[in-house]
Amino acid sequence: LRPGAKVRIEKRYDEDEKWKLAGKAVINKKGKFKFTDEVDSVRHRLYRVVKSAGDNRTKGKSKNLDVTVYGWRYLTSLSPVAATGTGETSSLKINGNAYEQSVQGNAYGNAGSIAYNIDRKCKRFEGRVGLSDTSEITATGTITLKADATSFYTNSFSLTQSASVARDVTNVFRLTVDWTSSNTEGTELDQSGAVIAVGSPRLLCSF
Repeated sequence: LRPGAKVRIEKRYDEDEKWKLAGKAVINKKGKFKFTDEVDSVRHRLYRVVKSAGDNRTKGKSKNLDVTVYGWRYLTSLSPVAATGTGETSSLKINGNAYEQSVQGNAYGNAGSIAYNIDRKCKRFEGRVGLSDTSEITATGTITLKADATSFYTNSFSLTQSASVARDVTNVFRLTVDWTSSNTEGTELDQSGAVIAVGSPRLLCSF
């Protein structure tokens, strides 16, 4: 295209049947153009460039450009596919620090689990794992995080103890939190008292 010629940039989301105008650009002296699109949603989209006929050139369009936009969301914004002795809470405290939209275990159970399908559409997991401040001082909780069937983090904590966890979860279908409780003041059948916590767990996802 000659310098000064105009092109259309069109965009289409997966659920759309037709392409829509995203903007226009002008070819510079080097035969190039620049287009900026302000991202306002977290999802996959396609772009293409369309040129009109002119100067003995036919009209045409480019190959499609795939763009996937990722954004952070709380793990608790998803619905669990399975849960035993484990639930969600709008807020909890670990060592006096408050964490919103968190996951915690049952104070009266010896073990539990909660699982979420992230459908291979997320790239990263972040959160703080430890014991909720409602735990008994004589109790110890062990937390294991799994990506599908593979454990990628496990540790044991006493009251006030915690650790930050960050993990690449690219191509992971299911994220699972497993936990157990032990208590020096418990009985053979009752080892409860450790309220495990995953403080403000977040995922970087394309949905």
